[in-house]
This record gives sequence, structure tokens and C-alpha cells, in this order.
Amino acid sequence: MAYGLKILNDSLKLQIDSLYQNYALWEHGEGVATVLGSGTYYSKTITFTNPSAEPPLIAIKPSSARYCGLSNYTRSGSNYTGFVIHSETGQSATIDWMALVPRKDKSSEAYGLRVYNAVPELVFDSGHAPMIIRDVDVVSAPWAYTAYVVVNVAHPSDANAYFIMSPHGWWQYIVNSYPPVSQGGNWWPMFKYIDAATVSFGAVLGAVFSIPAPISFSDGYWPSAWTILTVKKAF
Repeated sequence: MAYGLKILNDSLKLQIDSLYQNYALWEHGEGVATVLGSGTYYSKTITFTNPSAEPPLIAIKPSSARYCGLSNYTRSGSNYTGFVIHSETGQSATIDWMALVPRKDKSSEAYGLRVYNAVPELVFDSGHAPMIIRDVDVVSAPWAYTAYVVVNVAHPSDANAYFIMSPHGWWQYIVNSYPPVSQGGNWWPMFKYIDAATVSFGAVLGAVFSIPAPISFSDGYWPSAWTILTVKKAF
């Protein structure tokens, strides 16, 4: 940027300028419980009050009793209408969540700061609650059959911290152990609240099942590393 506005934090990291879209709070919910789907699969579809044309980041404050995490988004046409959360197999979990999007709509505030890019598009509006990242960690949690593989992630102490994983992942394993029926499971990356300064993250079994076919199968997408964002509560 040859001219314009730049705002830095105490560590001299760029926070706001006229080039980058800033994420801000779109919607949130508290005390949302996963519910029984089929078999031992527990999940909950959360629907936004207002669909978003922008792809959201979903930050969760996970359960302290069970692992839980983001499964997928829901869409209608080009709009994002919500998302699905799941918990470890056979167990319900309760979470809080925030949806954060790069907001291009003006807030209703009469006073404050608005920053536009050259298009011009609104890239920052002080009337929207901004996404504030408190910590960034890169961790590995390899998938492993019959076991949870999790790591504890330390972050600045904050009992109200929310967490975002990037990228996502999923793995399915089916073993031809009881012909003519095979048994298998699905693993997802999930979070569990440990204490105000620690969250557990890793590969957790999210569903077990059997299918009437004598096959063996192991496939999916499992990253070698994840970036974990610790995000400040925005409401």
C-alpha cells in the first residue's frame, strides 16, 4: 500500500489497512448440544438466522467433558446457511460457537471508523465486533486405528477462548473382520476444553458402523499439521 491507513498492534503486526478484508462476528450461539443421529453418531446442524454470502470461519468453545468439532458447512445456492458439529462416538457434547465472516456491510453505528479498499469495498467497520486472534499454534495429530491421538495446546489464559482449526480433515477405516459384515469408523479432528490455558486437539473417533459387505477400506484426507487459532470471545 503506497498510501492510506495502517494500524499495528503492540508487536508491530499489521492489524488493519486498506487492502485486507477483516473478519468480524456474524452470529453466535451458546449451550448448543449435539444430538443422536443414527447408530452412535452424534451431530447437530446449526442454521444461521441470516445466511452469509461470505464463507464463514467457525470458532467453538468446546465441551470440557467430550471432544467435539466442526464437520461441514451447509449451503443453499451460493449462500452459507450454517454448519454441522459432531462429538465423539456415542457421547453428547455442549458447545458455544461464533461465525466470523469478512463483513462488507455497514454497521448501524453513527460514529467510528470505516476503511475501504480501492474497489471500493468496506474492509473494516469499527461498529462490527472484530475477530481477535490471541494465539497461533501449529500441531500434528496423526490418525491411528483404535486410539485417540491428541495433543494439549497451551494458549494465553482465557476461560472464554474459542478455537478454529485449519485445515479440516476426515478419515474412514473399514475392516473385513466379520464376513459377510464389515465394521468401520470415522475419525475427525476435534477439541476438548482442559482449562483456561489449555485445549486438547486431535484425531478422535466420531462414529462406528457396520456394513453388509466383506471389504476393507482406509481413506480420507488427514493433514500432516494443523494451524490452531485461539480467538477472543467477540460478544
